[in-house]
Amino acid sequence: MRILLFFTTFLIGALQLPAATITINGNSNTPATVLRILIADDLVSGRYTLLAQTNTDFKGAFSLQAQIQSISFARIAAGADYTDILLTPGATYHIQIHKTKTDYTSFYDAPAITVDILQADDQGVYQAIEKINLIYNAFVLEHFQSLYRLKQAAYLDSLHMILNKQVNVSHPFVEQYLFYKLASLEPVVKNMTTSQVFEKYFLHRPILYDNPEYISLFKEFFGSYYTEHRLIGHARFLEAIAQGDNNLRQLMATDPLISSYPAFGELILLYQLQSFFSHPQLSPKVVEERLLQIANTSTIYKHRIIARNIIFMQSYLAFGAPAFDFQLLDQSGKLYELSQDSSSVVILNFIRENCPLCEYELQDLQQLSAKYATQLKVVSISVRESYPYYSRLFHQNRYHWKLLNLNQQYEILDTYQVRFFPYNIILLPSTRIGQCPAPTQYLELENQLKRLVPEWTTSP
Repeated sequence: MRILLFFTTFLIGALQLPAATITINGNSNTPATVLRILIADDLVSGRYTLLAQTNTDFKGAFSLQAQIQSISFARIAAGADYTDILLTPGATYHIQIHKTKTDYTSFYDAPAITVDILQADDQGVYQAIEKINLIYNAFVLEHFQSLYRLKQAAYLDSLHMILNKQVNVSHPFVEQYLFYKLASLEPVVKNMTTSQVFEKYFLHRPILYDNPEYISLFKEFFGSYYTEHRLIGHARFLEAIAQGDNNLRQLMATDPLISSYPAFGELILLYQLQSFFSHPQLSPKVVEERLLQIANTSTIYKHRIIARNIIFMQSYLAFGAPAFDFQLLDQSGKLYELSQDSSSVVILNFIRENCPLCEYELQDLQQLSAKYATQLKVVSISVRESYPYYSRLFHQNRYHWKLLNLNQQYEILDTYQVRFFPYNIILLPSTRIGQCPAPTQYLELENQLKRLVPEWTTSP
Protein backbone atom coordinates (compact mmCIF):
# COMPACT_ATOMS: atom_id res chain seq x y z
CA MET A 1 0.00 0.00 0.00
CA ARG A 2 1.45 3.35 -0.98
CA ILE A 3 0.67 6.60 0.77
CA LEU A 4 -2.07 8.65 -0.79
CA LEU A 5 -1.31 12.36 -0.87
CA PHE A 6 -4.27 14.40 0.28
CA PHE A 7 -5.62 16.90 -2.21
CA THR A 8 -7.94 19.75 -1.37
CA THR A 9 -11.14 19.94 -3.38
CA PHE A 10 -13.95 21.97 -1.92
CA LEU A 11 -17.12 22.52 -3.87
CA ILE A 12 -18.16 25.65 -2.08
CA GLY A 13 -20.11 27.19 -4.90
CA ALA A 14 -17.90 30.24 -5.40
CA LEU A 15 -16.49 31.51 -8.65
CA GLN A 16 -12.83 30.67 -9.20
CA LEU A 17 -10.29 31.85 -11.71
CA PRO A 18 -10.03 29.65 -14.81
CA ALA A 19 -6.97 27.42 -14.76
CA ALA A 20 -4.31 27.62 -17.45
CA THR A 21 -1.68 25.06 -18.42
CA ILE A 22 1.98 25.46 -17.54
CA THR A 23 4.65 23.41 -19.30
CA ILE A 24 8.07 22.73 -17.80
CA ASN A 25 10.77 21.13 -19.95
CA GLY A 26 14.37 20.69 -18.99
CA ASN A 27 17.33 18.62 -17.94
CA SER A 28 18.74 17.49 -14.63
CA ASN A 29 22.04 15.97 -13.58
CA THR A 30 20.02 13.30 -11.74
CA PRO A 31 18.88 10.71 -14.31
CA ALA A 32 16.07 8.27 -13.51
CA THR A 33 14.86 10.38 -10.57
CA VAL A 34 11.36 11.37 -9.52
CA LEU A 35 10.71 15.05 -10.20
CA ARG A 36 7.79 16.70 -8.38
CA ILE A 37 6.12 20.10 -8.39
CA LEU A 38 4.35 20.96 -5.13
CA ILE A 39 2.25 24.08 -4.96
CA ALA A 40 1.19 26.09 -1.93
CA ASP A 41 -2.57 25.88 -1.38
CA ASP A 42 -2.20 29.18 0.46
CA LEU A 43 0.57 31.14 2.16
CA VAL A 44 -1.08 31.15 5.59
CA SER A 45 -1.60 27.47 6.45
CA GLY A 46 1.65 26.24 4.87
CA ARG A 47 -0.11 23.41 3.07
CA TYR A 48 1.45 22.13 -0.15
CA THR A 49 -0.08 19.61 -2.52
CA LEU A 50 1.34 17.69 -5.43
CA LEU A 51 0.76 19.55 -8.68
CA ALA A 52 2.62 17.30 -11.13
CA GLN A 53 5.14 14.47 -11.13
CA THR A 54 7.36 12.77 -13.67
CA ASN A 55 10.65 10.86 -13.93
CA THR A 56 13.82 12.13 -15.54
CA ASP A 57 15.03 9.78 -18.28
CA PHE A 58 18.43 8.09 -18.44
CA LYS A 59 19.96 11.37 -19.68
CA GLY A 60 18.16 13.52 -17.08
CA ALA A 61 15.62 15.03 -19.48
CA PHE A 62 12.03 15.59 -18.43
CA SER A 63 8.78 17.27 -19.42
CA LEU A 64 5.61 17.86 -17.43
CA GLN A 65 2.40 19.84 -17.60
CA ALA A 66 -0.08 21.03 -15.01
CA GLN A 67 -2.79 23.61 -14.51
CA ILE A 68 -2.73 26.57 -12.11
CA GLN A 69 -5.15 29.44 -11.57
CA SER A 70 -2.82 32.27 -10.56
CA ILE A 71 0.85 33.19 -10.30
CA SER A 72 2.14 30.87 -7.59
CA PHE A 73 5.30 30.12 -5.68
CA ALA A 74 5.89 26.38 -5.82
CA ARG A 75 8.51 23.84 -4.82
CA ILE A 76 10.34 21.80 -7.39
CA ALA A 77 11.78 18.63 -5.89
CA ALA A 78 14.32 16.26 -7.36
CA GLY A 79 14.38 13.20 -5.16
CA ALA A 80 14.60 14.33 -1.54
CA ASP A 81 15.83 17.86 -2.33
CA TYR A 82 13.77 20.88 -3.30
CA THR A 83 13.92 24.58 -4.02
CA ASP A 84 11.41 27.29 -4.91
CA ILE A 85 10.16 28.31 -8.34
CA LEU A 86 7.66 30.96 -9.47
CA LEU A 87 5.04 29.78 -11.95
CA THR A 88 2.73 31.86 -14.16
CA PRO A 89 -0.45 30.39 -15.69
CA GLY A 90 -0.10 29.64 -19.39
CA ALA A 91 3.71 29.89 -19.39
CA THR A 92 6.25 27.46 -20.80
CA TYR A 93 9.59 27.06 -19.00
CA HIS A 94 12.88 25.57 -20.10
CA ILE A 95 14.96 24.91 -17.00
CA GLN A 96 18.18 23.28 -15.83
CA ILE A 97 18.19 21.50 -12.47
CA HIS A 98 21.55 20.93 -10.85
CA LYS A 99 21.95 18.81 -7.75
CA THR A 100 25.19 19.14 -5.80
CA LYS A 101 26.72 16.82 -3.26
CA THR A 102 26.35 18.50 0.10
CA ASP A 103 27.53 17.58 3.56
CA TYR A 104 24.47 18.07 5.77
CA THR A 105 26.20 19.29 8.91
CA SER A 106 23.19 21.14 10.33
CA PHE A 107 19.44 20.71 10.34
CA TYR A 108 18.84 23.65 8.02
CA ASP A 109 21.47 23.57 5.30
CA ALA A 110 20.99 25.40 2.02
CA PRO A 111 19.05 23.54 -0.68
CA ALA A 112 21.16 20.96 -2.51
CA ILE A 113 19.56 21.75 -5.87
CA THR A 114 19.49 24.90 -7.96
CA VAL A 115 17.14 25.75 -10.79
CA ASP A 116 18.25 27.92 -13.70
CA ILE A 117 15.44 29.32 -15.86
CA LEU A 118 16.93 29.20 -19.35
CA GLN A 119 13.80 30.48 -21.08
CA ALA A 120 10.30 31.47 -19.95
CA ASP A 121 7.40 33.05 -21.82
CA ASP A 122 5.82 34.34 -18.61
CA GLN A 123 5.74 38.04 -19.58
CA GLY A 124 9.05 38.53 -17.79
CA VAL A 125 7.60 37.84 -14.35
CA TYR A 126 10.23 35.38 -13.10
CA GLN A 127 13.15 37.48 -14.33
CA ALA A 128 11.71 40.65 -12.78
CA ILE A 129 11.11 39.03 -9.38
CA GLU A 130 14.60 37.52 -9.38
CA LYS A 131 16.12 40.92 -10.21
CA ILE A 132 14.10 42.66 -7.48
CA ASN A 133 15.37 40.21 -4.88
CA LEU A 134 19.00 40.47 -6.02
CA ILE A 135 19.02 44.28 -6.04
CA TYR A 136 17.12 44.55 -2.76
CA ASN A 137 19.36 42.08 -0.90
CA ALA A 138 22.57 43.67 -2.17
CA PHE A 139 21.37 47.19 -1.30
CA VAL A 140 20.23 46.27 2.22
CA LEU A 141 23.48 44.44 2.92
CA GLU A 142 25.55 47.40 1.72
CA HIS A 143 23.54 50.03 3.60
CA PHE A 144 22.48 48.02 6.63
CA GLN A 145 23.77 50.51 9.20
CA SER A 146 22.24 53.53 7.46
CA LEU A 147 18.85 51.82 7.22
CA TYR A 148 18.50 49.88 10.46
CA ARG A 149 20.66 51.85 12.90
CA LEU A 150 20.79 55.41 11.62
CA LYS A 151 17.23 55.28 10.23
CA GLN A 152 18.11 57.37 7.18
CA ALA A 153 14.91 57.39 5.14
CA ALA A 154 16.63 58.91 2.10
CA TYR A 155 18.06 55.47 1.36
CA LEU A 156 14.53 54.18 0.84
CA ASP A 157 14.06 56.66 -1.99
CA SER A 158 17.38 55.59 -3.50
CA LEU A 159 16.42 51.92 -3.43
CA HIS A 160 13.02 52.69 -4.92
CA MET A 161 14.64 54.69 -7.72
CA ILE A 162 17.16 51.94 -8.51
CA LEU A 163 14.52 49.23 -8.63
CA ASN A 164 12.13 51.21 -10.81
CA LYS A 165 14.97 52.03 -13.20
CA GLN A 166 16.32 48.49 -13.54
CA VAL A 167 13.19 46.35 -13.27
CA ASN A 168 10.29 46.14 -15.69
CA VAL A 169 7.26 46.56 -13.42
CA SER A 170 4.60 46.58 -16.12
CA HIS A 171 3.07 43.30 -14.92
CA PRO A 172 0.59 43.80 -12.02
CA PHE A 173 2.08 40.95 -9.97
CA VAL A 174 5.59 42.42 -10.28
CA GLU A 175 4.31 45.88 -9.37
CA GLN A 176 2.58 44.56 -6.24
CA TYR A 177 5.53 42.38 -5.30
CA LEU A 178 7.88 45.39 -5.54
CA PHE A 179 5.50 47.58 -3.54
CA TYR A 180 5.40 45.16 -0.61
CA LYS A 181 9.08 44.30 -0.88
CA LEU A 182 9.86 47.97 -0.25
CA ALA A 183 7.16 48.06 2.42
CA SER A 184 9.16 45.58 4.48
CA LEU A 185 11.81 48.29 5.04
CA GLU A 186 9.86 51.50 5.52
CA PRO A 187 8.15 50.69 8.86
CA VAL A 188 11.51 49.82 10.42
CA VAL A 189 13.36 52.85 9.08
CA LYS A 190 10.56 55.33 9.84
CA ASN A 191 9.44 53.71 13.13
CA MET A 192 5.87 53.40 11.86
CA THR A 193 3.13 52.29 14.23
CA THR A 194 0.84 49.35 13.49
CA SER A 195 -1.95 51.80 12.73
CA GLN A 196 0.22 53.67 10.23
CA VAL A 197 1.25 50.43 8.53
CA PHE A 198 -2.38 49.34 8.29
CA GLU A 199 -3.53 52.62 6.77
CA LYS A 200 -0.70 52.84 4.23
CA TYR A 201 -0.31 49.23 3.12
CA PHE A 202 -3.56 47.40 3.84
CA LEU A 203 -6.62 49.65 4.23
CA HIS A 204 -8.56 50.13 0.97
CA ARG A 205 -6.27 47.64 -0.77
CA PRO A 206 -7.13 44.11 -1.90
CA ILE A 207 -5.79 41.20 0.12
CA LEU A 208 -3.00 39.62 -1.95
CA TYR A 209 -3.20 36.00 -0.82
CA ASP A 210 -0.61 34.78 -3.35
CA ASN A 211 1.94 37.55 -2.79
CA PRO A 212 4.61 36.36 -0.32
CA GLU A 213 5.80 39.90 0.45
CA TYR A 214 2.26 41.01 1.31
CA ILE A 215 1.75 37.97 3.56
CA SER A 216 5.17 38.46 5.17
CA LEU A 217 4.36 42.06 6.10
CA PHE A 218 0.94 40.97 7.31
CA LYS A 219 2.42 38.33 9.61
CA GLU A 220 5.07 40.70 10.96
CA PHE A 221 2.64 43.41 12.07
CA PHE A 222 -0.64 41.54 12.57
CA GLY A 223 0.38 37.97 13.40
CA SER A 224 -0.42 38.50 17.11
CA TYR A 225 -2.59 41.59 16.76
CA TYR A 226 -5.57 40.54 18.89
CA THR A 227 -3.58 39.05 21.75
CA GLU A 228 -1.30 42.11 21.99
CA HIS A 229 -4.07 44.67 21.53
CA ARG A 230 -4.30 47.00 24.53
CA LEU A 231 -8.12 46.84 24.56
CA ILE A 232 -8.51 43.14 23.74
CA GLY A 233 -5.48 41.38 25.14
CA HIS A 234 -4.48 37.76 25.50
CA ALA A 235 -6.93 36.75 28.26
CA ARG A 236 -10.03 38.31 26.65
CA PHE A 237 -9.16 36.82 23.27
CA LEU A 238 -8.75 33.33 24.78
CA GLU A 239 -12.05 33.68 26.61
CA ALA A 240 -13.85 34.76 23.45
CA ILE A 241 -12.49 31.79 21.50
CA ALA A 242 -13.74 29.43 24.19
CA GLN A 243 -17.20 31.08 24.38
CA GLY A 244 -18.01 30.77 20.70
CA ASP A 245 -18.06 32.52 17.35
CA ASN A 246 -20.55 35.25 18.31
CA ASN A 247 -18.50 36.35 21.31
CA LEU A 248 -15.36 36.28 19.19
CA ARG A 249 -16.89 38.45 16.46
CA GLN A 250 -18.27 40.91 19.01
CA LEU A 251 -14.83 41.28 20.59
CA MET A 252 -13.21 41.88 17.19
CA ALA A 253 -15.83 44.54 16.41
CA THR A 254 -14.68 46.60 19.41
CA ASP A 255 -11.49 47.47 17.52
CA PRO A 256 -12.20 50.47 15.24
CA LEU A 257 -9.08 49.86 13.17
CA ILE A 258 -9.94 46.33 12.07
CA SER A 259 -13.70 46.84 12.00
CA SER A 260 -13.08 49.25 9.11
CA TYR A 261 -11.85 46.28 7.05
CA PRO A 262 -13.72 43.10 8.17
CA ALA A 263 -12.08 40.81 5.58
CA PHE A 264 -8.64 41.79 6.85
CA GLY A 265 -9.76 41.24 10.42
CA GLU A 266 -10.96 37.74 9.54
CA LEU A 267 -7.58 36.96 7.97
CA ILE A 268 -5.90 37.99 11.24
CA LEU A 269 -8.30 35.72 13.11
CA LEU A 270 -7.42 32.79 10.85
CA TYR A 271 -3.72 33.28 11.38
CA GLN A 272 -4.03 33.59 15.15
CA LEU A 273 -6.35 30.60 15.50
CA GLN A 274 -3.71 28.54 13.73
CA SER A 275 -1.21 29.29 16.48
CA PHE A 276 -3.72 28.42 19.23
CA PHE A 277 -4.01 24.72 18.37
CA SER A 278 -1.25 23.94 20.84
CA HIS A 279 -2.21 26.52 23.46
CA PRO A 280 -2.27 24.93 26.95
CA GLN A 281 -5.46 26.81 27.95
CA LEU A 282 -7.50 25.80 24.89
CA SER A 283 -8.69 22.48 23.56
CA PRO A 284 -7.71 21.87 19.91
CA LYS A 285 -11.35 20.87 19.40
CA VAL A 286 -12.51 24.37 20.40
CA VAL A 287 -10.07 26.00 17.97
CA GLU A 288 -11.20 23.62 15.24
CA GLU A 289 -14.83 24.58 15.88
CA ARG A 290 -14.01 28.27 15.40
CA LEU A 291 -12.21 27.48 12.15
CA LEU A 292 -15.05 25.29 10.92
CA GLN A 293 -17.40 28.19 11.50
CA ILE A 294 -15.29 30.31 9.18
CA ALA A 295 -14.97 27.46 6.69
CA ASN A 296 -18.75 27.04 6.52
CA THR A 297 -20.00 30.61 6.77
CA SER A 298 -17.35 33.07 5.59
CA THR A 299 -18.39 35.21 2.64
CA ILE A 300 -14.79 35.08 1.39
CA TYR A 301 -14.01 31.96 -0.63
CA LYS A 302 -10.27 32.10 0.06
CA HIS A 303 -10.87 32.25 3.81
CA ARG A 304 -12.95 29.09 3.67
CA ILE A 305 -10.08 27.33 1.91
CA ILE A 306 -7.50 28.65 4.38
CA ALA A 307 -9.62 27.60 7.36
CA ARG A 308 -9.93 24.04 6.08
CA ASN A 309 -6.24 23.89 5.22
CA ILE A 310 -5.30 25.02 8.73
CA ILE A 311 -7.52 22.32 10.25
CA PHE A 312 -5.91 19.71 8.01
CA MET A 313 -2.34 20.83 8.69
CA GLN A 314 -2.89 20.98 12.44
CA SER A 315 -4.68 17.63 12.70
CA TYR A 316 -3.37 15.06 10.23
CA LEU A 317 0.00 14.71 11.99
CA ALA A 318 -1.28 15.68 15.44
CA PHE A 319 -1.08 13.52 18.55
CA GLY A 320 -3.35 10.50 18.21
CA ALA A 321 -3.95 10.84 14.47
CA PRO A 322 -3.58 7.63 12.43
CA ALA A 323 -0.18 7.34 10.79
CA PHE A 324 -0.07 6.84 7.04
CA ASP A 325 0.81 3.33 6.02
CA PHE A 326 3.45 2.39 3.47
CA GLN A 327 5.36 -0.59 2.13
CA LEU A 328 9.14 -0.57 1.60
CA LEU A 329 11.85 -3.19 1.18
CA ASP A 330 14.26 -3.90 4.05
CA GLN A 331 17.90 -5.10 4.04
CA SER A 332 16.91 -8.70 3.35
CA GLY A 333 14.67 -7.78 0.43
CA LYS A 334 11.49 -8.44 2.41
CA LEU A 335 8.50 -6.11 2.17
CA TYR A 336 7.90 -4.17 5.36
CA GLU A 337 4.52 -2.59 6.07
CA LEU A 338 4.24 0.00 8.81
CA SER A 339 0.99 -1.46 10.13
CA GLN A 340 2.72 -4.75 11.01
CA ASP A 341 4.21 -2.98 14.06
CA SER A 342 0.85 -1.62 15.18
CA SER A 343 1.18 -3.12 18.66
CA SER A 344 4.47 -1.34 19.42
CA VAL A 345 5.92 2.07 20.08
CA VAL A 346 7.95 2.86 16.98
CA ILE A 347 10.51 5.52 16.08
CA LEU A 348 10.59 6.24 12.35
CA ASN A 349 14.03 7.62 11.57
CA PHE A 350 14.64 9.27 8.18
CA ILE A 351 18.27 9.53 7.05
CA ARG A 352 20.20 10.50 3.93
CA GLU A 353 23.68 10.62 2.40
CA ASN A 354 26.53 12.93 3.52
CA CYS A 355 24.80 13.57 6.83
CA PRO A 356 27.05 13.32 9.93
CA LEU A 357 24.10 14.19 12.15
CA CYS A 358 22.25 11.17 10.78
CA GLU A 359 25.09 8.89 11.81
CA TYR A 360 25.27 10.40 15.30
CA GLU A 361 21.53 9.88 15.58
CA LEU A 362 21.92 6.18 14.73
CA GLN A 363 24.33 5.83 17.66
CA ASP A 364 21.78 7.44 19.99
CA LEU A 365 19.05 5.17 18.66
CA GLN A 366 21.24 2.13 19.28
CA GLN A 367 21.55 3.08 22.95
CA LEU A 368 17.87 3.88 23.23
CA SER A 369 16.72 0.64 21.60
CA ALA A 370 19.05 -1.36 23.85
CA LYS A 371 17.73 0.37 26.96
CA TYR A 372 14.08 -0.21 25.98
CA ALA A 373 14.59 -3.44 24.08
CA THR A 374 11.21 -4.95 24.88
CA GLN A 375 9.22 -1.74 24.55
CA LEU A 376 10.53 0.08 21.50
CA LYS A 377 11.07 -0.62 17.82
CA VAL A 378 13.20 1.55 15.57
CA VAL A 379 12.76 1.69 11.81
CA SER A 380 15.23 3.72 9.73
CA ILE A 381 14.34 4.86 6.22
CA SER A 382 17.15 5.87 3.89
CA VAL A 383 16.78 7.80 0.66
CA ARG A 384 17.65 5.72 -2.38
CA GLU A 385 21.08 7.26 -3.10
CA SER A 386 22.45 6.53 0.36
CA TYR A 387 20.90 3.11 0.92
CA PRO A 388 24.04 1.09 -0.04
CA TYR A 389 26.15 3.22 2.30
CA TYR A 390 23.79 2.78 5.25
CA SER A 391 23.41 -0.93 4.55
CA ARG A 392 27.17 -1.30 5.06
CA LEU A 393 27.09 0.98 8.11
CA PHE A 394 24.29 -1.04 9.73
CA HIS A 395 26.27 -4.24 9.16
CA GLN A 396 29.55 -2.79 10.47
CA ASN A 397 28.01 -1.27 13.60
CA ARG A 398 25.58 -4.14 14.20
CA TYR A 399 22.49 -1.99 14.23
CA HIS A 400 19.80 -4.61 14.70
CA TRP A 401 16.68 -2.78 13.58
CA LYS A 402 15.19 -2.54 10.10
CA LEU A 403 16.68 -0.29 7.43
CA LEU A 404 14.22 0.47 4.64
CA ASN A 405 14.94 1.73 1.13
CA LEU A 406 12.79 4.75 0.25
CA ASN A 407 13.52 4.03 -3.41
CA GLN A 408 11.27 6.30 -5.52
CA GLN A 409 8.48 6.70 -2.95
CA TYR A 410 9.27 10.34 -2.19
CA GLU A 411 5.61 10.99 -1.48
CA ILE A 412 6.34 9.49 1.95
CA LEU A 413 8.60 12.47 2.65
CA ASP A 414 5.92 14.87 1.46
CA THR A 415 3.19 13.23 3.52
CA TYR A 416 5.22 13.23 6.74
CA GLN A 417 6.64 16.72 5.98
CA VAL A 418 10.24 15.54 6.08
CA ARG A 419 12.16 18.73 5.29
CA PHE A 420 15.49 18.03 7.02
CA PHE A 421 17.61 15.08 8.11
CA PRO A 422 17.76 13.30 10.46
CA TYR A 423 14.02 13.39 11.05
CA ASN A 424 12.27 11.33 13.72
CA ILE A 425 8.62 10.46 14.25
CA ILE A 426 7.27 8.70 17.36
CA LEU A 427 4.39 6.31 16.66
CA LEU A 428 2.24 4.93 19.47
CA PRO A 429 0.46 1.55 19.51
CA SER A 430 -2.33 1.20 16.94
CA THR A 431 -0.01 3.11 14.56
CA ARG A 432 -1.00 6.50 15.90
CA ILE A 433 1.09 9.65 15.79
CA GLY A 434 2.85 10.37 19.07
CA GLN A 435 4.96 13.28 17.91
CA CYS A 436 5.91 14.52 14.44
CA PRO A 437 8.62 15.63 14.25
CA ALA A 438 10.20 14.19 17.38
CA PRO A 439 13.50 15.28 18.98
CA THR A 440 16.75 13.96 17.56
CA GLN A 441 18.97 14.19 20.65
CA TYR A 442 19.13 11.18 22.97
CA LEU A 443 17.95 12.74 26.25
CA GLU A 444 15.23 14.85 24.64
CA LEU A 445 13.97 11.86 22.67
CA GLU A 446 13.96 9.61 25.74
CA ASN A 447 12.13 12.23 27.83
CA GLN A 448 9.55 12.65 25.11
CA LEU A 449 8.99 8.88 24.94
CA LYS A 450 8.48 8.74 28.70
CA ARG A 451 6.02 11.62 28.52
CA LEU A 452 4.02 9.93 25.76
CA VAL A 453 4.19 6.47 27.33
CA PRO A 454 4.26 7.12 31.10
CA GLU A 455 3.95 3.42 31.99
CA TRP A 456 7.35 2.69 30.50
CA THR A 457 10.07 1.22 32.67
CA THR A 458 13.62 0.63 31.55
CA SER A 459 14.72 -2.86 30.59
CA PRO A 460 16.96 -4.66 33.05
